[in-house]
Amino acid sequence: MNKLEFLERLEKLLADIPYTERREALNYYTEYFEDADKDEEEVIRTLGSPEEVAHNIREESAGKELAESATVNGEQEGGDCVNDSKAEEHNQKSRLEGWQIALIIIGVVVTVPIWGGLVSGLLGGILGIVAGIFGIILALAVVAVALFVTAVVVFVFSLTKLLVTPLGSLFSMGLSLLLLGISMLCLIASWKMITVLLPSIWKGLVYIFNSIFHKKEGVAA
Repeated sequence: MNKLEFLERLEKLLADIPYTERREALNYYTEYFEDADKDEEEVIRTLGSPEEVAHNIREESAGKELAESATVNGEQEGGDCVNDSKAEEHNQKSRLEGWQIALIIIGVVVTVPIWGGLVSGLLGGILGIVAGIFGIILALAVVAVALFVTAVVVFVFSLTKLLVTPLGSLFSMGLSLLLLGISMLCLIASWKMITVLLPSIWKGLVYIFNSIFHKKEGVAA
């Protein structure tokens, strides 16, 4: 058996191992033949048969895979242990002791008159503002309707007296038109308060409550 036959036989025997390891083994033994000072037959007697060489290569490959698997498993187990310890530490920090809960409850009960009064005052102020705005809107609507009715009555009355007292009737008609204009202004003002002012107040209240609660959540986190 010469060098070429030895390497061809070895390549066939190593066909079941990964390509990279097979090429490394074949390159190694090719260089071994080239660097040896002995003839090919003597080198083959030193190395052994291709079957023996292939067997040794498989054992080395299996040993490497076992070592890598053990290393990976060890790292995973170590990581799991670290993660478990961190999770346990976090849970311990997150838990509140019984005396801490008791202090919180006592603090809430003791401070009820303070924060309860503040909350009640805030809600009362908000309700008062909203009620006042609704009152203004209702008053403007009533004034608008009253002025409109008055303007119509004065205008009709002026028409009936137009031939008797032309100047007085014209003055009354002008007054009725003025009342009608004021009525329209009151109606427009009430409509603007409903469509613009109330939504703006509502958005402001929502923004204030969101700011307060979001800030509390950020502090708690």
